[in-house]
Amino acid sequence: MTARNSSAWLTCSLYVALTVATLWPLGPSFASEFESNFIDLAEVHGFSEDPAEVSKTWEHGYVFVPGSFIGEFTYGKMASASIQSRLNEIPDDIHYPLIVYLHDAGGVSAKVYRLLKELDVENFAAVLPDSFARNGRKSDCEGRASNPDNCAMSPEVYLFRRAELIYAVRAASRLSWVDQDNVFLAGSGEGAVAVALWGGVVDVSGYIIIDWTCTAPAEFPWFNGLRVPSNRPTLVLTTSQSRWADMPGWDGNCAEKAEARANVDALAIDTSIRDVFRLREGKRAILEFLYANRRAHTN
Repeated sequence: MTARNSSAWLTCSLYVALTVATLWPLGPSFASEFESNFIDLAEVHGFSEDPAEVSKTWEHGYVFVPGSFIGEFTYGKMASASIQSRLNEIPDDIHYPLIVYLHDAGGVSAKVYRLLKELDVENFAAVLPDSFARNGRKSDCEGRASNPDNCAMSPEVYLFRRAELIYAVRAASRLSWVDQDNVFLAGSGEGAVAVALWGGVVDVSGYIIIDWTCTAPAEFPWFNGLRVPSNRPTLVLTTSQSRWADMPGWDGNCAEKAEARANVDALAIDTSIRDVFRLREGKRAILEFLYANRRAHTN
């Protein structure tokens, strides 16, 4: 790593200050926890964010709503007129618990559809922001088809994901059909890194981290650790044949970073499949976690 100049640090410091200010409506406890857990942005070259680009990730992201009260489940792009029409059919007294799901470096995948079908039966809804809706957004894992571990782990990408995470949770808070007492934040791969790093900046009911170790070598300090509130439950799903096991410095476990918290559950499934939510055992663990931590609806 090379040293960055002072102007880059000033730009990043201003960005941090503005971000903390916008987060303050979440409450002093979350703002202070956010400040204490904030990673060192001095390594980032003058990062700045365009609000219009962040909003695209929500508008062109996907939404899933169970079919229990509108005939059949609804799945499609948030900005679609037909999808919005279907959402408007949800009765005013119906409120679905919600999962905000952050996709991996490959984008929103049809593989997630298997989990959504399970959620339909269990009456959970989901929103899936699409980070690749941004103009010029490229994968942090170029060439992944030939080398699945060829990922740059760029700080800028994870700051993108942080902004998207915050935007999605806030946008979900304005949806009349969402049970605001039961909003869960989940992510896989790149999305899981974002949840582990930035989960503390939003007030949600719990966190689900899939295919990430919360562990990084010394030259990538910003990725190390589990930064979610200690008073919120967390589920960590990995595989016993994790790709991280053969990568020195990256091999570890989020549960080990949890400082013996009783509300962090970790499960390593005996498979080489990274998308463990596709497997029966993975889906069962997710649903059991959601039900165990679902709170009584009050809004």
